[in-house]
This record gives sequence, structure tokens and C-alpha cells, in this order.
Amino acid sequence: ELQVTVPVRRKDELGIVTSMFNEMVERLQEHQIRLEELATTDPLTGLANRKQIMTSLELQMDGFSRHGTNFSLLMLDIDFFKKVNDTYGHQAGDSVLVELASILSTILRTLDTAGRYGGEEFVVILDTADQAQAVQSAERIRQAVERHVFSCHGHELRITVSVGASVIYPSDETVDSLIA
Repeated sequence: ELQVTVPVRRKDELGIVTSMFNEMVERLQEHQIRLEELATTDPLTGLANRKQIMTSLELQMDGFSRHGTNFSLLMLDIDFFKKVNDTYGHQAGDSVLVELASILSTILRTLDTAGRYGGEEFVVILDTADQAQAVQSAERIRQAVERHVFSCHGHELRITVSVGASVIYPSDETVDSLIA
């Protein structure tokens, strides 16, 4: 239990040990928060990592099964990303990924969740969104990326993304069936 602090009532050795205990608990709390962050966040983009986005999808599917809470899913892929890496280098590719994550964070609602699925693929969970709202969000993201000028080591790049949209259906029994 890391929510414990012991009151320091003495100024002798026991008081010093108590203070040290409280400092140790505080540091353990900070480390636990950092470890949870590392376990759930993609280190490059700052978005949810694949494990976390899949966990979020499972929770959304549970909500749909129990309460009928609608949601939609977007799958994004950067077009010709290999060409960016091959032409400008992997650092440029990483820069594109970071800027794309920033665009997603800016555009999406606070109740939506974006994550890096792998490589240059991203997943967006649109909470309580129907098919029309999902398509509208996908188009908004697509246009924002198309308009954005990506800058990488003195190079200005134009990037496009392909976006697929899907809404949850009763026949979707697993996360994999929804992604498919």
C-alpha cells in the first residue's frame, strides 16, 4: 500500500527513520506511476502503446456487450512510409510519427483514445460514435494530415494517410473480429 504516510512526532532517531520511510514511500509512488506510464505508452509518440490500445478496445467491447454503448474504430496507415525512411532516414520517419501523433491528439475529443498499433499504423477508438461520425472523424484526420507540412532535418514533407472506419456490431465477438 503506497498511500500510507506515517506522522512524524519525534525529533530523535525514530523521527528520522519515520521521515525516511515517508520519503521512500513517496519515491515508490513516483516510480510506480512512471512504470505504469512506460508499460502503457508508446515511447516515441506518447500515445497509448499496442498493449494499452488493445486493453482499451476490450473495455469498450465489454461496455457494448453490457450496456449497448456504441463506439467506432479507425485504423490509420501512413501512405508510402517506407519511402520516407528510405529517402530521408529513420529519424525523419520517427519525426513524422511524432507529428502525426500530435495531430491526432489535437483533433480527437478527450473521450477518444489514440494508440500506435505498430510501425506506421495507428488505432483510434471513437467513444459513442456511430458509422457516420467515424467517417467524418476519419476524413477530418485525413485532411489535417494532408494539409500539414512535416519538417524533418531541413526537409519539408507532405504525407497522406489511409483511414479505415468500422463501427461495433453485435456480431463482433472479439477485438480481432472488429479490427478485421
